[in-house]
Amino acid sequence: ELAIGTGRVALPLASRGLSVHGIEASERMVAKLHEKPGGKDIPVVIGDMAEARAEGTFDLIYLV
Repeated sequence: ELAIGTGRVALPLASRGLSVHGIEASERMVAKLHEKPGGKDIPVVIGDMAEARAEGTFDLIYLV
């Protein structure tokens, strides 16, 4: 998920068994994500979504 923020969309997807990765510019938002149940299980790259790179291949990339 581009701009994963606090995981409002990503956490429900992950709880349903989907593999979710995120890119987020704000370390504060990622800290809030990590405070939530399951939040630390979602890999997040800190950086600008226009330039950051997440390793791997993905079936879907989304921005909400």
